Parts: sequence; C-alpha cells; structure tokens
Amino acid sequence: MPAKVLDAPALYDDFYLNLVDWSSSNLLAVGLSNSVYLWNAGNSKVVRLVELSANDLVASCSSSPSSNVLGVGTHLGEV
Repeated sequence: MPAKVLDAPALYDDFYLNLVDWSSSNLLAVGLSNSVYLWNAGNSKVVRLVELSANDLVASCSSSPSSNVLGVGTHLGEV
C-alpha cells in the first residue's frame, strides 16, 4: 500500500521531459502544464510556485544541491 498518493492531472507522459524533482529539503517540485507546484513532504502543503504564459509549458524542474534554488526550463527555451 502506498503511504501517499499525489494527484498530477496535467503531467505530460514524455520521456524527454524532467517534470518531477525531489530536493534535499524534502520539497517535491512538479511541472504540470504551464505551472510548477511544490509539495512539502513535512506538512503535506501544496503551493503553486510559478505560472507561465498560456502559450508555454514546463519542460524541466531541477533543484540545486542546497535546495535554495529551483531551475525551471520552459518549452520556449527559457530558464
């Protein structure tokens, strides 16, 4: 049995995208469509970190080793 099930309704099934990142500070970043959400594993709270323009999509998420910076790459080639 899973300990926790997270709903990710707009998660694209594409091998070349990196839409999920778990940081060393226990935060899960998930790119869904044109938004990035953070889930705090300590208190189970979810916040929307950023929303891109309607014509752009999240292509990747990656946190720094110290977990104080989250990089978000977009479909239009911006970081």
